[in-house]
Amino acid sequence: MFDKIDLPDRLDPVTVKELRQGLRRGSFLIPFVAIHIFAIAAMFTEFHLDDAPAYD
Repeated sequence: MFDKIDLPDRLDPVTVKELRQGLRRGSFLIPFVAIHIFAIAAMFTEFHLDDAPAYD
């Protein structure tokens, strides 16, 4: 039903190579995950504060 979306077919081969190399390094992966955890925590805090205005 759905066509398989293969990353190498959609992007330039050099871009795919650089992405794969970057994802293997801890110097990329750790900050990437940390920023996402921080963003999720910030959203959770923002939406669960009692002082936040309600948008109806």
